[in-house]
Amino acid sequence: MIEKILIFCSEIRWTTHLGTTLELVQKHLDKNDEVVAIVCNDELQFCDQNLTGSKEICQQCINKRSKGFSLLSEKIRQIPISFVH
Repeated sequence: MIEKILIFCSEIRWTTHLGTTLELVQKHLDKNDEVVAIVCNDELQFCDQNLTGSKEICQQCINKRSKGFSLLSEKIRQIPISFVH
């Protein structure tokens, strides 16, 4: 039975957390589940990974997530966080 899995990727800068997320996603991909990730593309002003709101830290986070996701056996759909201002 194919499951639909939604993950929220928020702990990217902590390598152990990113590794666990990637491992869980890959396990679901191996079972042919449909995986969708909610991601931040520099939309949040601050987060627990970037308490100062540094644009450089945001870019590092985005780059690290992209690199990690590229290691998966297949691409997953990513839905960016979006706020109406």
